[in-house]
Amino acid sequence: MALAHIRHVDTGGGRVRFRIDTGRNRWYAYAIGEGSRKLRNGLTLLDVRSHTSELLGPLDNSEDGRTELEVPSRLFAGSNRSIQLMSFRTPGRDGPALSEIVEVPPTSDAWADDRADGSADLPEISMTRSLAASSLPPAPPIPSRQASAVPTVRRALAPAKPLSTAQFLDGLMALIPQILPAAGSILGGLLKPGGPAAAPAAGPGADDLQKFLAQLLEAIAPAKAPTAPAAKAEAKSRYSEAAVVPAAVAALPALMPLLQQVLTPETIKGLFNMVDPKNVLGAVTDAVTSVGKLGLDANKQELEHLRALNPGVDDPALNQLLLSLGTSLSEPRANPRYRRVPSVRLSFSDLVETIVEGRPVTAFLRGRDLSFPLTVRTPRPLPEARLVVILKDAVTLEPLARSRSILPPGAAGPLEAVPSFPAADLQRLEAGRDYLVCAHLIWRAKGGEKVGAAMTHSVHVVGEYSTDAVEATGEPVPLDDVNRYRDFWHKVWEDGFDDERRRIELEARYVTLMEPERTTNARVETVVKASPTGLRKEEGRLKSGLVLSPNALNDLIPGISGEPMLAPAELAALMTPSFVRRFGLAARSRVSFSGRRGTTVALWVFPEVRLATVVLQRAAEVSQAGQVISFEPRRVSFPIPAKVHFVGTSSES
Repeated sequence: MALAHIRHVDTGGGRVRFRIDTGRNRWYAYAIGEGSRKLRNGLTLLDVRSHTSELLGPLDNSEDGRTELEVPSRLFAGSNRSIQLMSFRTPGRDGPALSEIVEVPPTSDAWADDRADGSADLPEISMTRSLAASSLPPAPPIPSRQASAVPTVRRALAPAKPLSTAQFLDGLMALIPQILPAAGSILGGLLKPGGPAAAPAAGPGADDLQKFLAQLLEAIAPAKAPTAPAAKAEAKSRYSEAAVVPAAVAALPALMPLLQQVLTPETIKGLFNMVDPKNVLGAVTDAVTSVGKLGLDANKQELEHLRALNPGVDDPALNQLLLSLGTSLSEPRANPRYRRVPSVRLSFSDLVETIVEGRPVTAFLRGRDLSFPLTVRTPRPLPEARLVVILKDAVTLEPLARSRSILPPGAAGPLEAVPSFPAADLQRLEAGRDYLVCAHLIWRAKGGEKVGAAMTHSVHVVGEYSTDAVEATGEPVPLDDVNRYRDFWHKVWEDGFDDERRRIELEARYVTLMEPERTTNARVETVVKASPTGLRKEEGRLKSGLVLSPNALNDLIPGISGEPMLAPAELAALMTPSFVRRFGLAARSRVSFSGRRGTTVALWVFPEVRLATVVLQRAAEVSQAGQVISFEPRRVSFPIPAKVHFVGTSSES
């Protein structure tokens, strides 16, 4: 339901802070005035207004309509001490909701002259000392904003629970006969103590499938834990990447003769250079389905079977793994069904490799029409054939676009009909990600059976700019001015002392991470677990963090370096998964507070950044097919978190 609820939290540092809740409404505004009221259509409105904000939002769905609002304290001057929140369903101000009119209590900080150094909100006690503001180089003034809405979000900051590698792999092996019904007779022999030698043949593609499974199982075997119970108990690991994916990667050298039949040479070479190992697994999975004509059928029962292997584990990472397994295993059913003819070969023509993020890729420019010329090699002329080209996500194997065309009888060599995808059909492609281009050539044999050939090629989609390398980083710059860098300061905890509690010790863990789609910073909701451990003493743990916005970091550049902010296309180039991982930072500190009855203490956190020199590549030469032939370099600067400072405050009532 739509809500408009506002509650005063505290005042300091030239800001008055509120907690707001807009329910299902995602847009909001506020009004400030003397407090007089008027009725309109049965609603109570703040009558005489000294200030009305612009429309703010939208709030992210994950925030459940709850966020923090910060208003400059100068707006509450004189008798203008009342505020009312208005929320709306759309930016057109549909579905309005009004809060009660809240009066902000006057404090010496709120209506005194704002202190330029922000010391009104700085600590009386400090756990880590920051570089003094006076030692920083002078910075150009930063224009003050009307209001800063920094939301509070929920995030799981604890590491995922580990699972037994041996148990999980045993479960996957037990599941294989269920999800590969078409190859059950082969697997029956492979999974017996006798191994591959006891496996019978099972129809078209069985030899290739048998070789693949034998090699894959042999590669996985060393990674499995010994069968002794004590050894199994110690075999704890991250199941998704530390167990399953490395096993597939380790099997690649032995699989090369098979994969060469359905993967281009460039893709095979690129498998070892892929940044994300899950891309390797996706490419191999798609290739194997083309080699062996596997009929895969992953459904709810299989997923429930996987979950049953680890009862009682409520882990989002595990759920995502099971979901990706189900998607990858069921997706090949969307491929055309036919018996493969090894004597007919497909290959992609006129592909050029370039270096992106330190690895060779075939790069295509996002926002352009994309074409993929093909060549057919056949020992004898083919009858009329159907050419199907599917563009897939490299990890999930989800089809994103499809091209179909009919080839006349006798097609051979370079094909005149060039498969192409208009830019309008490629809106789901993201810059900085890998995709698979899968070509299937299908015709009818003399007996009417569908036969064909397949080939898969890995491509990398880039925007106008892409990241090449990080060359150097500058001197650390602590964001210790609470007035200038308010959006980077976070009050993670506040509490008070009484007769039963005079000392509090906390093991504080603070995490920074980047979310490319976020337009403002967000503070992670703090989780505290504490309990009494002695006379008038409590001990516990605290977890919180800061979700960084590219826009907020970009705004820092002029103030800490004097250089201009990045253009939107340059900023977008930094938001690739490999570069975003650089913003992940975890800090720990043990903090201790003590005081008399009535003393209030708080813990604040702010980051320290380094200005990194980033080499971008601009797409300089682009072919008519949308392929990037060459790049030209451009160097820019961008701040990256380097350290986190914990600061304590104390006040007495």
